[in-house]
Amino acid sequence: MLRGLPEIRGNIAFARGYRYLHSLHADGAVPYYFTTILDDNMTAKTLLTSGRAGLPVYKPLARLVTYLLPLRRNRLRKRGSSAVSRIEHRQLSEAVAFLQAWNGQYQFAPVYTREDMLGLTSLLPGFSWENFYVYQEQGKVSGTLGVWDQHSFKQTVVTAYSRKMRFIRPLYNLFASITGNPGLPQTGAEIKVLYAAFISGSENVFAALLNQACRDWSGKSYDYLSAGFCEGNPLSSVAARYATQELSSTVYIVYWQDANVVLPATSRLVHCEIATL
Repeated sequence: MLRGLPEIRGNIAFARGYRYLHSLHADGAVPYYFTTILDDNMTAKTLLTSGRAGLPVYKPLARLVTYLLPLRRNRLRKRGSSAVSRIEHRQLSEAVAFLQAWNGQYQFAPVYTREDMLGLTSLLPGFSWENFYVYQEQGKVSGTLGVWDQHSFKQTVVTAYSRKMRFIRPLYNLFASITGNPGLPQTGAEIKVLYAAFISGSENVFAALLNQACRDWSGKSYDYLSAGFCEGNPLSSVAARYATQELSSTVYIVYWQDANVVLPATSRLVHCEIATL
């Protein structure tokens, strides 16, 4: 979560910050890192991938798309599937095991435990296991999806609009109210986003889980449910059907050249959990 004031970008303070990170890297705990940069953030991309002032190498690995699914009560939703339900406590171990097996197909997919889901560790702050959905076939879990409200520690706030957007905003908001989409908030207001996390299952299973989550969370003051997938993931086409906005990023492997680093295989599909980036 790199952040920097405009006046220090590119100056010696920035270089010192990366030298400090390099000193921490010297403990040898991990050989490399991965990060994402929004494609529209040309300032960050140009600076970080320049290799100047002792910066590590930023090697592009995959394209990541975050899909924003509107959560408004007046949007039409498909009827829910009887195979989808919120998880019961006794199902947690089975659901986590299924999620782990699904994540195991992908590079950089996270590892979770039952204790993480129950909030017995600090890995998933604010997540309630009661907002974990499962898809069951013949009594067995064959898909998962969690809805995670991170408002208590992370918010998206509109700081300003361009002159053009200030003119367009009233017209856009009128259109949005008619079509059942979130409008553009006032300056200083928050865009209220939920995260679709802990996703697993086939395309049809994910579609049913996503539809139920959107039905349950629409009309509860939230604007969007976000879900992210890297290029090549078959579930991305499902999220795209529901989404009204898309944000594109690039996933990079980050490493220092002065280390004898063995980089990960690039032949495997990448899956990043956007809720924990």
